[in-house]
Amino acid sequence: IKTLRDINKKIDEQVSEMITVAKLNEEIFSKIRTLCTSMIEIETWQQLNETLATHFLTSFKADYILCNIEESSSTQSLDHIKFEEIRIGESFKTGAEPLCLQLREEEMHDLFGSIHKKGQGTESVLIIPFGSRNRRGFLSVGSRDPLRFNNNMETMFATFISNILGRVVHKLCK
Repeated sequence: IKTLRDINKKIDEQVSEMITVAKLNEEIFSKIRTLCTSMIEIETWQQLNETLATHFLTSFKADYILCNIEESSSTQSLDHIKFEEIRIGESFKTGAEPLCLQLREEEMHDLFGSIHKKGQGTESVLIIPFGSRNRRGFLSVGSRDPLRFNNNMETMFATFISNILGRVVHKLCK
């Protein structure tokens, strides 16, 4: 009977853990759905800038957000969108999948520029590549917490954001 109780207790713990993960995923999905619904309605670069800042800095509680669009013809000056190549190692630019990385303070400052606050030590970042036709870019979401974005994280939601963002950028570049 003790063995059965131990097995039952272990199963209860596993079910409880699965329920916790499901609730967390539902919360993330709800935030992603709200973000994507907002992105569908975007008509200007300023709206995209505000949408990214509002959702990532407020809803997702990121510390930094920057969208690099490899489009040199724009002269717009926006807080969270830069029309320049991303400043990160070439090896990170080749993949089509989102990446979770830990970066040193200097690397974070190179990536985020003046919006990055120095003195944090090691931090973490989620880099989401996106593209549509001949437009390419990267959405970088940074955290002061070095463990927030780690290479064990599932990036399915980030891939979904990549698909929507690529379409929005393509529409705005027309």
